[in-house]
Amino acid sequence: MITIEENDDRFYISESTIPNAGRGLFAKKPISKGDCLEIIGVAVKAGSIANTCTEYANKYKFAANAKRRKIVIPMGYGGVVNH
Repeated sequence: MITIEENDDRFYISESTIPNAGRGLFAKKPISKGDCLEIIGVAVKAGSIANTCTEYANKYKFAANAKRRKIVIPMGYGGVVNH
């Protein structure tokens, strides 16, 4: 088993001030152009049994590459970023 731990101290999770938006990811300090948020997660092959077995997370998944052969199931901050 792998333990996932979010260590990026530039961000925090909080309720949005936008009505009905829920929780979101916010910056604690200014983010410069070119700065990145490392996405922690699991990559599965599109159309695979692993992808089917994780359908509960479909609204959070995104393509890991341009050909969409790999799908990322984000964990940590990546799971709450507005994508």
